[in-house]
Amino acid sequence: MADDDLGFSRQVNLFDAGYLDSLTVVALTVHIEEALSTPISDTDLFDPRFATIDGMAELVAERAGRTADAAPGITADS
Repeated sequence: MADDDLGFSRQVNLFDAGYLDSLTVVALTVHIEEALSTPISDTDLFDPRFATIDGMAELVAERAGRTADAAPGITADS
């Protein structure tokens, strides 16, 4: 987490805060799918959990059949 952005957290709504827009969602989705071998459906993009880092971790872990704590590449420090 960047020290110069004190408003950023794992619980902040990334869309409302301006961190994500339609183009970055596409890039993020491709990255998640490739890095974690976990498909993200169009329906997942509209899941309210997809708006926060913690929510994304939960959603990706669910899709991968794991708990969020056990998902590879997703840590509390990410």
